[in-house]
Amino acid sequence: MKSVVGIGMITAVAFLIFTQNFTAFNTGRQFACYAGVAPFEHSSGSSIRGKTKVSPLANRKMKALLSNCASAAIQNDPELKLYY
Repeated sequence: MKSVVGIGMITAVAFLIFTQNFTAFNTGRQFACYAGVAPFEHSSGSSIRGKTKVSPLANRKMKALLSNCASAAIQNDPELKLYY
C-alpha cells in the first residue's frame, strides 16, 4: 500500500485494521460505502429528488484518512497535480 502516492505508514496500518486485512469487504463499492465516499441518490419509485448524499453512518476516520491521502498525492505527484 505504501507504494501508492500519498499513503504512508499510519494510513497503511489504518487500512489494514479497518478492513481486517482486506477481508471485511467483498467489493470496492462496499468499502466506499463504509468509508463514506460513495454517493447515494434520494429516490422514491421512479422519481429522483435532490442531490446525491453520502451515508451519515460512514466511518469518519477512514473518510478523513482518504481525504488526507488525496491531498498529499495532489501536492507530491506532478501528474496528479496537473490533473487536479
